[in-house]
Amino acid sequence: MKLERAAALVLAATLSNSALAADTPWPAKLANPAPLGDDVLLPMPCGGAMAFRKIAVPGGGLLDDYQMTIGGADPNYAYSEYSRAGAIDGPFADKSSSRYYLLAKYETTQLQFDALMKPACPKAEIKGRLPVTGVTRLEAEQFADAYSVWLLANAKDQLPAVGREVAFARLPTEVEWEFAARGGIAVAPPEFEEPLFPMPEGMPQYVAYAGPESANGKLQVTGLLKPNPLGLYDMLGNAEEFVADLYQLDRVKRLHGRAGGDVVKGGSYLTPKDAIRSAYRVEYPPYTPGGARRSKATGFRIVVTAPVLTDDAAVEDARNAWEKLGKSIAPESSQPLADPLDEIKALTRMADDAAMKARLETLAGTVKEQMTRVEEQRAKAAQALIHQGAWLGALIQHDHEYLVLLEQQLERRKKDQPQDSARIAVAQASVDDQKKRIDSNLTLYGSLIIQLRDYDQNLLKGQAEALGGELTQRGASYLNPFSQALLAAIQKYRSDNTVRSEEWLKGIVGVRAN
Repeated sequence: MKLERAAALVLAATLSNSALAADTPWPAKLANPAPLGDDVLLPMPCGGAMAFRKIAVPGGGLLDDYQMTIGGADPNYAYSEYSRAGAIDGPFADKSSSRYYLLAKYETTQLQFDALMKPACPKAEIKGRLPVTGVTRLEAEQFADAYSVWLLANAKDQLPAVGREVAFARLPTEVEWEFAARGGIAVAPPEFEEPLFPMPEGMPQYVAYAGPESANGKLQVTGLLKPNPLGLYDMLGNAEEFVADLYQLDRVKRLHGRAGGDVVKGGSYLTPKDAIRSAYRVEYPPYTPGGARRSKATGFRIVVTAPVLTDDAAVEDARNAWEKLGKSIAPESSQPLADPLDEIKALTRMADDAAMKARLETLAGTVKEQMTRVEEQRAKAAQALIHQGAWLGALIQHDHEYLVLLEQQLERRKKDQPQDSARIAVAQASVDDQKKRIDSNLTLYGSLIIQLRDYDQNLLKGQAEALGGELTQRGASYLNPFSQALLAAIQKYRSDNTVRSEEWLKGIVGVRAN
């Protein structure tokens, strides 16, 4: 009887502790250790929570999306992650013109995983803030499914509204993951295409990678380092992360047709520093001869999104948007000519009805007028951008010359007045401010290069020559060499899609005025 009574007391204590764990909210340091005012916090079982960030995507209509370049230019990894086109949109509407999706601010922790997937509530302690690893992609998807079901049952009103459908959690797609990892629209286009997002305080402050100055071979708790420009932690390093896609090789600007194992992104605490990159994309075979593959360095984070067609209105919007796009697309069986004017002329020759011929001839004239107007506008836009780039190049060169002067003055002051620390500090601040000014203008310069890379090279050359004549007439011929330096940078960037800020600066500094 005494043993039965003791067992009953233990059971009662266990149930009491479980109830307490279920009702007591986790300490903030476990759910969201680095809170921001615009975080989205969704509840979890056992008094837990998961923090999300809104990932804004410019957009408008249902078939509008944001296009970008993902992947990288490193030839060592070209077979897997050579740069290719990507497109993205968000399911949720914001007050601004942007749309957004929700991406977990931190990697899924062991505490969060256990709160959903274990029968009893886990103890809320600091070691639970370690990313959950050793799971399979299927188990990560099961976690997302369990969280979706729990949220719909317990916190449906806290999910974004999406017509008559409901939001849900899943693994992010590779494009969703990499868009966010690079900094999304919070960074300038040249920064977005760099191998790493901006890290002004150095990589060890942002990434847990292999090395004594960083992770030193150990998995780190989430939120320990600094975030990327979107407020996301450990997108690079710590635990590499599953995404929803299956692995495919690169086939130059597109993925190869054969699908294989899982895809993991971001690298981990076992990845060398020089291998950390936003384009990191590795195949993860899901099985070994002994069963499911599990890695101590592989985890995941989730995204909250929604179906595309959320109600009858969305279906009608999609139909109307597609019809508008389809008006410029002829059926494949007609074998349309590349030039719309040639196509109209061919249809005119095929028409037997005189009235139809007349209408087609009138249409040809209208299309020609509109196409000419578009070409003229595009040419003017190209010339304006070249002019802006030339002016910016001249400004950067002037700023660099002043930087050299400031650095010389600083060195003289250090040499002649080493004891005057106050003046040395002022001189050093002037040098630092000038460097920031140059870096900022180089970022704008890179944005112009990316804007102009899709223009025809002959069009750019012609507009640069036309601009040169106008500048000469206005007494500003000194800008012409900067136009040529810009065209050279565009041509180089078009060949390999690699951001070369230092090379651009060197080219600008080396320009000699006419």
